[in-house]
Amino acid sequence: MVPSGMRRTTIKQRIGVKNVFRWMLAALLSSTLATVVGAQQAPAGDVAVGYSFLFLPKGFTLSLNGGSGAVAFNVNPWFGFVGDVGVYNGSPGIPGLVGETYTVGPRFSYRKWSRLTPFAQVLIGGAHANTTNGGFLGARNALAAGGGAGGDLGLDRGGKYALRGQMDLLNFHANGINTGALRLSAGFVFRIGRRH
Repeated sequence: MVPSGMRRTTIKQRIGVKNVFRWMLAALLSSTLATVVGAQQAPAGDVAVGYSFLFLPKGFTLSLNGGSGAVAFNVNPWFGFVGDVGVYNGSPGIPGLVGETYTVGPRFSYRKWSRLTPFAQVLIGGAHANTTNGGFLGARNALAAGGGAGGDLGLDRGGKYALRGQMDLLNFHANGINTGALRLSAGFVFRIGRRH
């Protein structure tokens, strides 16, 4: 029995319906925000290795097979820097021909999809060939510049491993001669850390 001066109150009345609604709204907003922030997280960097095909159509047409490796550091989810090195063999076209490229530049990534991360990059650096051939570089060393695009397809739920496909258009400049090249690459990516 309740004394005459006191009213019987329910839990809803003590807490207040408005306060319950506010707490529910705050919980919904914070869980939504946590989901959005999680979707935008990027790795701090990545290391990629794979096969590369380098095609030079100018002059004496060359098709070179080889490998390439890249190391990237992400400043934020969409912008980073990449260093790329490739080694290519000119056999059987020119036995003994070995060419290398070494480039650096910015990379722009789109990280809104759960498993696919497309990117575009601009590269500048150098190229070297152990055999001088007017159709390749016109010299042993040349300036290399260009750009390309590709994509990483995640292989696991944690996002540490991915497959990469990539295409770059490069230009080699030496002795006043420009030689265009197409590079197609495919390989594996290992992602390192998380960038918040």
